[in-house]
Amino acid sequence: MKLGASGQPLSDLSQVRTVVMAGGASSRFWPVNKILAFLADQSRSMIKLARDRVVRNEPKGEFPKFVDENNFFIVTGADNAALIQRNLGLASENMLIEPGRRNTLPAILWTMANLCAREIMDPTLVILTGDHLMPEVDRFRTTLDKAAAAAQKTAAIVTIGIQPSRDTSRWTSFGMINVGKAEKISGVEGLDRILKFEEKPNEARAKAMQAEGEGKWLWNAGMFVFRVSVMEKVLEKIQPEMYTQYQAMVKALRQNQAEEAKVAFLDLPLKIKHPETTKYVDNSIDFAVMMPLTSQNIQAAGIQGLVVPGNFQWIDIGNWDEIECLAQAGLVPKDRNGNIVLGQGRVNLNNVKNSVIYTGEDVTLNLENVDAMVFAAESNGNMLVTVKGKAKDIKEVSEPIIKGQVAAGIKIFKDEAGASVPTENLGPGIVVYYGIEAGTVADVSVSEDGKTMTLRAPMDKLRNLR
Repeated sequence: MKLGASGQPLSDLSQVRTVVMAGGASSRFWPVNKILAFLADQSRSMIKLARDRVVRNEPKGEFPKFVDENNFFIVTGADNAALIQRNLGLASENMLIEPGRRNTLPAILWTMANLCAREIMDPTLVILTGDHLMPEVDRFRTTLDKAAAAAQKTAAIVTIGIQPSRDTSRWTSFGMINVGKAEKISGVEGLDRILKFEEKPNEARAKAMQAEGEGKWLWNAGMFVFRVSVMEKVLEKIQPEMYTQYQAMVKALRQNQAEEAKVAFLDLPLKIKHPETTKYVDNSIDFAVMMPLTSQNIQAAGIQGLVVPGNFQWIDIGNWDEIECLAQAGLVPKDRNGNIVLGQGRVNLNNVKNSVIYTGEDVTLNLENVDAMVFAAESNGNMLVTVKGKAKDIKEVSEPIIKGQVAAGIKIFKDEAGASVPTENLGPGIVVYYGIEAGTVADVSVSEDGKTMTLRAPMDKLRNLR
């Protein structure tokens, strides 16, 4: 993990603009907004950790910092913007607020258009997500520097791949990168050509990928590095209609025509045709750019896809069941009863074992007689109660809540048979019992202000559920 031979960064960091995408709905992490959650550092939220990975001064590392704060941006929706800005203390001009909820490619195009409108000449964009953990900050910065140097020295979109675990069941959660031969770029080592970008595999496909040998496939971590001019050329060739909308955004923003820029953004499609099948998929950079770029011959544009294997610890916490990974990595402690307690609230436990417990600010959660469960309680009175191993599937219940299709002041049982039984609840929020039969667990009692929640459960019945 060394800098260049001169002891300086490989890339021209003055040209780098780091952008964190923070617009996700956190449907698998309901009721908590994951980017604002305190999951691995009780002094810093996930979005603060994401910012500090590139901005915070680390004088003992080879990279004291990766970018200055004025070259760091958040792209997010209006629903999250005020909370994120307050959490980070970030200047308004560094908050790029999308006019509507879209996927990753529109977020990236909105970012590019805003920076181009400010006459920032062909910056190198480092696109990151706000919900991953990379504890080895210096190794992470060194990898970003290598990717930025490659993007500056050649016409390429560079991504960072993660070495997969041996457990192929985990492969099904990530897009995959097929690694080709090493790519030689002056002064930059450890780059490989991308043979193919592939969507999340099923387990049979994952096992076939693993059988090809170590290093042939990497996980797609959602990190991309490129010069704006290079991405513009790719868009012009493979997504010409979206390129036209992007140009309209740039023009409108340069002329301070906010409404016209908003219209151009909202004209970007929510769904696009899959590059290899007839189905329609989300308008993500994976489907819209990386899959076509690496499966079609775009030699006319002279642009390729490259990957830098990430030589750093990387943790993606996709749902509440995966909090256990943090404990295994030594990032959060377990108490003597095997519980992981996170968040900023107050927790009172009596005969509670092997459970994951999260409380929002100003929340008091009282638990008694529970084992191997997940409890997540937020300041607005929303709460999730489920058994470990089932939290990964809560999206079917949480998505309608996030979309505003469920009224506050109720509780919902989603039992083993799949029945969803809304019932009244005296609190101001929504309490979801997921994977638990109605009547098996004693009801959560919620105070009128939603700040104090109490659950006492018969241990024998909970054991029978598992």
